[in-house]
Amino acid sequence: MSTILNTEGLWWRYPTFSEKPNPWILRDVHLQVEAGECFGITGPSGAGKTTLCRSMLGAIPYSSRLTPEQLPQHFRGTLTVLGEPVTAKTSTTNRIGMVLQDPENQFLRMSLLHELALGLQIQGIPNDEIIQRIYAALCWVEQWESCLGDR
Repeated sequence: MSTILNTEGLWWRYPTFSEKPNPWILRDVHLQVEAGECFGITGPSGAGKTTLCRSMLGAIPYSSRLTPEQLPQHFRGTLTVLGEPVTAKTSTTNRIGMVLQDPENQFLRMSLLHELALGLQIQGIPNDEIIQRIYAALCWVEQWESCLGDR
């Protein structure tokens, strides 16, 4: 199997405007996800689930606007997606995505087919291929019947 996602010794704390630093939100996270695995991140509110996902996308630390000198005080460790280091551009590569805690808040059209098609449409994939990919994915997760009414 090949490693899809890997984090080693991941630490993160949010910047503060005071002299006292914030506590570490992520503390020495080690995670390895292999091709074909399905995994979830669970925990209580405030445990760092969203922060971990944002780091996998590259939003943390790259959207924090920390200087190179400040970065080690807030971020440590390594992250790779498909063998490549996570960077500020990772979220635009269409290799990793995130479903929020309340997925209904991120739906644009509330139709399963439209939601599944959106990312492919953004990539400029032809409509016939989009439909073919959607139904293949739905068959793979055994949810074919759930979208037949959307046709």
